[in-house]
Parts: sequence; C-alpha cells; structure tokens
Amino acid sequence: MTVAPETVTVVIPSSHLMGSLVGERDELLRFIERSFPQTHIVVRGNEVALAGHEAERVGRLFEELSELLQRGEHLDLIVLGRVIDMVRLM
Repeated sequence: MTVAPETVTVVIPSSHLMGSLVGERDELLRFIERSFPQTHIVVRGNEVALAGHEAERVGRLFEELSELLQRGEHLDLIVLGRVIDMVRLM
C-alpha cells in the first residue's frame, strides 16, 4: 500500500505581500525549502501550493508569516527561523 502525499494550497490575502514573503532573490523561500526538504513548494501569484508529508505544517508556516507581514512586521532569516521552530512545536 502506498500513501499519497498530502497537498495544501495557501492563498495569501494580498499579492503585494508575496515579495516580502519569499524574500529578496527568493532567499526566504529557499530557506523554507531547505528546512522542509520533504515538501514540494510552488509559488504562483498569491498562492502557495504544497505537497508532501509536512504540507500541512508548511501551510501553517506560510499562514503565520502572512499574518506577521499583515501586521507590518519585517521578515528576515532570524525571524523566519523562529517562526519555523514555533510551527514545528505545534
């Protein structure tokens, strides 16, 4: 028996947040990809499609990051690392 990987789509409420969410030259996105190597991440427009066994967890990560950006917070690798640690504990 094989188990199909989980798929999740996260819609970021405002497309202007996407640049801050993925970072300059996609540096934040690459960090997330390295942190969750078993999850395939595709960003198109204001949607983030996730597939893999941790897709739900990575979806929660993107939702948390989106909320931070909507509150006017600045994302960098340090903040991202902390949010990743928090999501892993959930």
